[in-house]
Amino acid sequence: MNQAKAALLQKGDTIVADTAAVPKKKWNYVPMFLPTDTGGHNVVHVKTRQTFLNDAIGKWKKWHLYRAGAAFFFVLSILAISYNAVLAAILALIGGTAAGAYVWEDFFISYMYRTRHLLEST
Repeated sequence: MNQAKAALLQKGDTIVADTAAVPKKKWNYVPMFLPTDTGGHNVVHVKTRQTFLNDAIGKWKKWHLYRAGAAFFFVLSILAISYNAVLAAILALIGGTAAGAYVWEDFFISYMYRTRHLLEST
């Protein structure tokens, strides 16, 4: 291997094919700190702070709106059950949809945003 290193140092970054001690391998040169085989997909999506805040504040507002809407429609459906069962079922369905949306937004806020890695730069 020492002969291979010496041959590479003498010839620069080219691979010498006539020396048997030099391993015959094609080298893929990539920029530093980038993954080499991503299958053509982005590994990290970089956002500006303002873009992140716009998205996160919108999700936070919807999170609270869905929670309040679910409680409101469930209370209305309980009150409406003595008057009209079909109306109570429709109100309960709307409340259930709002509760499901609340759980969905809660997943993003409680798990995705709180456990994300921040890459800060100046």
